[in-house]
Amino acid sequence: MTTGAGSPLTVRVLFFASWKEVAGGPEIELRLPHGSTAADALEAIIARWPALASRASHATLAINHAYAAPNQALNPGDELAIVPPVSGGNRSEIDRVRVGPEPLDPGAVSTSVIRADCGAVCTFTGTTRNHYEGKRVEGLEYEAYAPMAEREIRALIEQARELWALGAIAIEHRIGPVPVGEASVVIAVSSPHRADGFEAGRYLIDSLKETVPIWKREHYEGGSAWIEGSERRPVRNEDGG
Repeated sequence: MTTGAGSPLTVRVLFFASWKEVAGGPEIELRLPHGSTAADALEAIIARWPALASRASHATLAINHAYAAPNQALNPGDELAIVPPVSGGNRSEIDRVRVGPEPLDPGAVSTSVIRADCGAVCTFTGTTRNHYEGKRVEGLEYEAYAPMAEREIRALIEQARELWALGAIAIEHRIGPVPVGEASVVIAVSSPHRADGFEAGRYLIDSLKETVPIWKREHYEGGSAWIEGSERRPVRNEDGG
């Protein structure tokens, strides 16, 4: 770990999904030597919770709502987020991005992007299904690092605009419990021509699932599991087993 002659620094560390389960809560204050980096903080966290060591190589780090390199220096009062694998711009005034607990209205999201200069509106709605790999799913639960999630979604929108001719874009993602049959994510894209809208919509949902810090927990009969990347991390069954 980096050491230095200056005063120690304290940072706020945020945990999500299975990391939060192991750490026993969503955040801690971590005191580190002067000159410490994000990697030093991660090393200190693993020393406190050795069970997290096997997950460290699959996690990324974010400082103050932006992805950070491991060697990025920390400053007193920084917010460091440990981001497990996940499950702005000149047009931002016409785009809508929201990550929150309110139920989603796909029709309203789709209507919000209609424009007189666009001949197509393409909408994707993701809903909770009642089964997965032979298991009965009773519901889903989503957790997000919301400020960063909204920022990353806006960055994806700008990337999409560089690739296709698009009108307005709206992306809403629900967090908290999402019962079977209800919408967890809605993406609506208007475009002059339908091909651009279809391609942009698929790009946005695929990229969102890969890079935006939103995690999914599946609840089954008798248990549940966080979905992080391609892995399922079981949590304790409801009966304590």
